[in-house]
Amino acid sequence: MNRSKARAIAVEKLGYWAGEAASEVGERLLDGSVRERYVDEQGKTWTIASKAFWDGEDIRVVVSVDDGGLLSSLFPESQSDVIRV
Repeated sequence: MNRSKARAIAVEKLGYWAGEAASEVGERLLDGSVRERYVDEQGKTWTIASKAFWDGEDIRVVVSVDDGGLLSSLFPESQSDVIRV
């Protein structure tokens, strides 16, 4: 798996969640995860999983990205960020 590409996808998705209202993020991610397929410019398919957790008074969003390979599905590239409530 190209870790730098996976990291870039994860950071982009975190930017999406950071742009959403905290109530929307909480509603969509606190009770379950959101899984999506992403096809890059070379036609490679990636799986993006987003999940949120309460982090004190804020919401921590974790995004994991893998390319479907055995090792990458066991050890995906993960990034996280805090969304202030």
